[in-house]
Amino acid sequence: MTKQEDLKDPEEELKNPVVDETTKQLQEIALELHETSILEGDKAKQEKWKEFKTERLLPGEVTDKHVDEIYELEKRCFKEDALEEKEECAEVLRHPEALNMLLKDEQGLTGHINAIPHNEEVKFFKEFDPETREIAKALYVENLDIDPRARTFTAKALRQLCEAFAEEAKKAGYERLTMYAEVENGMSKFLQKMAGAEFLRHHDDWLEMGPHDYLEIDLTKPTKPQRHRKEK
Repeated sequence: MTKQEDLKDPEEELKNPVVDETTKQLQEIALELHETSILEGDKAKQEKWKEFKTERLLPGEVTDKHVDEIYELEKRCFKEDALEEKEECAEVLRHPEALNMLLKDEQGLTGHINAIPHNEEVKFFKEFDPETREIAKALYVENLDIDPRARTFTAKALRQLCEAFAEEAKKAGYERLTMYAEVENGMSKFLQKMAGAEFLRHHDDWLEMGPHDYLEIDLTKPTKPQRHRKEK
């Protein structure tokens, strides 16, 4: 995957477009996420690539300020009927075995991922997804958010955040990530194309939050961009 320091200025990319397969796929995803300003050359909206930084947040270091900032981010990312309670947000962030990764830019918190051991969620999910099974050394991704105000850079920001999170998960001894990824906002497609996620099954209305795909990522294999599954 491309590292942040390798990213080029978008104006230069417009003059000298790179046509490798990975770039084509990122552009495709960007269009689907309505990030057309860079690709269409709208100079009024073009900016330099933002400097994003990732930071692991240990459960024991989660302060009330962290909870407030992350919850405000979630409020910008989710519809009200899909938003968890603030207390639930704090509980997951402070779970003793939680893996929390933050993404920041010059304006502050831009994105975050948090996950807990997969097997702790199996009993709950069995009621809604009978195919749920226990998986050794796996993390279940509870939340994966990118601030919609930074949508010009969503594909790049997501990629950097996912890379950093996967590396920390591997360091912690995990071999697989599991998640229910939203379909309509392009998240499932992004994770399949750019993070090596494997599609296993579809839910038309997951927990009354609309269409979601159940995905798994094998952290023991190198990540390669792949073609998104086609709906039958």
